[in-house]
Amino acid sequence: MNVGSTSTSTSVRAGTGRLILVLGGLCAISPFATDMYAPAFPEIVSSLATSKTAVQLSLTACLIGLAVGQLALGAISDALGRRRLLLAGSALFTVFSVVCAAAPDILVFDLARLLQGVAGSAGLVLGRAVISDRFTGTEAARRLSALSVIAMTAPVLAPVLGGLLLGAGSWRLVFVALAAAGLLLWAASWAWVPESLPAERRTSGGVRAVGTAMGALLRRRELLGYLLVMGFGLGGLFAYISGSPFVFQNGYGLSPGGYSLVFATNAVGTVLAGMLFG
Repeated sequence: MNVGSTSTSTSVRAGTGRLILVLGGLCAISPFATDMYAPAFPEIVSSLATSKTAVQLSLTACLIGLAVGQLALGAISDALGRRRLLLAGSALFTVFSVVCAAAPDILVFDLARLLQGVAGSAGLVLGRAVISDRFTGTEAARRLSALSVIAMTAPVLAPVLGGLLLGAGSWRLVFVALAAAGLLLWAASWAWVPESLPAERRTSGGVRAVGTAMGALLRRRELLGYLLVMGFGLGGLFAYISGSPFVFQNGYGLSPGGYSLVFATNAVGTVLAGMLFG
């Protein structure tokens, strides 16, 4: 056996493993940003002297940022490449997490959550795009499946970790932890995620082309039915996420840690049911 060939093969596998690990982290950071602070909702209300509705709006703002960011950044990356946007997204996610941690009032907090969602969306959409750029067929399917498992696990772990952090400090510590995670992902992306879309394969259709394609898809009635079912299902889920901290903690007297375990139990049930019905 050729020793040099074996060494090269081992190096390639190690590089691929690091790449998938980093892309998995980039895909997981947005679910963590969405769910990790949920046990802290009642504390944020009193800390910022605001209302339940205003705090719940911070979750809505983050989700809007995630949706808009994925639509825009995916199209922009088709023209500019993936690496620069991934690095920029990780860096800005770190910055806006720090702003959330230091927010003096609910207006700054909600605005920072919106921008944190936009920045975090880079990992969600571009992580999968990098896989599609580099792999095809069963190799791509296997690696996309790995990212999906990581993304499904994140909502289970996020509230538990959030509850543990709340046991050690205030709600602001959650966003300090998110900032640290963003900084770590930026460093890992810099080291281990090369550009996956060469200049000759880039397109310049931009956001307008994406809008045209989406318009054509939305005119397909069979697709629209599935989208509505999924949309209403997710609407119910996020209504639960935004309202349940107040019900369980203020109504039933659970601690943030106790609530996080209830939430994690729900998330585990969702993951298991998805696997069963799949």
